[in-house]
Amino acid sequence: MNKSQNQDNLASHAQKWPEEFWAAIDLFSLKSRFCDRLINATSDYLLATRSPAIDNQMPILTPSTMPLNRTKDVEKVIYISAIAFKLQKTLQKAQEKAQQKAPAEIAEAIGSLIEPSPDFTVHIRDGWIQFHLSEPGLATWLQRLSQWPSQTHGSENPHQSQNWQKIYATLDATNNLTNNLFLLEYTHARCCSLLRLGDREQLISLSESSLSEHSTDLQIINPNPIPWLSDRNQLRPIHLTERTLISQLITTLDTLSTCKSEIVTKLMVKLATDLSQDLLIFYAANPIWSKIKTENLALAQARLGLILTTQIVLKLLLEKGLGILPPQEM
Repeated sequence: MNKSQNQDNLASHAQKWPEEFWAAIDLFSLKSRFCDRLINATSDYLLATRSPAIDNQMPILTPSTMPLNRTKDVEKVIYISAIAFKLQKTLQKAQEKAQQKAPAEIAEAIGSLIEPSPDFTVHIRDGWIQFHLSEPGLATWLQRLSQWPSQTHGSENPHQSQNWQKIYATLDATNNLTNNLFLLEYTHARCCSLLRLGDREQLISLSESSLSEHSTDLQIINPNPIPWLSDRNQLRPIHLTERTLISQLITTLDTLSTCKSEIVTKLMVKLATDLSQDLLIFYAANPIWSKIKTENLALAQARLGLILTTQIVLKLLLEKGLGILPPQEM
């Protein structure tokens, strides 16, 4: 099979990804959430300043055209937008010089129109619009993500009737990805075993359905919610490897949401591979079963919560995205 045929196979595979897959991705993509708020505020700003001349220059605002990106700081969740600079260049062509506004002024106006939320704050700096997700906001996002199975359970995957060997052959012919898929399956199975161990050790309680044979729809029912936050309203997982894992969860969902019109299987596998590697590094660096479980039970439970959220995203990528049944043990 030549390279062109491999690409055709991957494109065909991408077109069959179920709508529920994309709906779930959009639901938990932080970038999509902030992008929607920014589009609404920018639209309100343009409507308030519109004129016949401006109407001809009015930009089309969509998630794909809205400049919004997350910073590389893994310890904080910050999204930054240059929409004010983009608008200033567009509108100055239609406005008289006296009417033209600097990017900083445009950014301030748009920022004032963004719908407020206790989960984030908006900062305007030199024309840049920034969304800063708060620690409680991040905890809320993680908690919602940890409850994802109840929202996707029971949906049928059209890929599962496909021959596994055919899927592996297609992927193997494209940059030899079979080893990556083994890593994804191993990491998913490892997550399942660690969560069940947490249940046996009475650190957490899994739902009855989670404990049924062959189930991969795992859910922590106690503690509920998971104690993500300390008494000071700061996230308990503060180690760099913990924050890196959280950052990769965000990156995975954001990237899939942003690129879904162009996405290929290779990218999905790469994102899941990065997530798997970060999970294994996180687990090696952050003890759960030693004296941590007696001296700081809440931290141990929060770490198990991170394992659960990783398992949920890996399950989604394997089952809904790649059409491979995620194993609960290996």
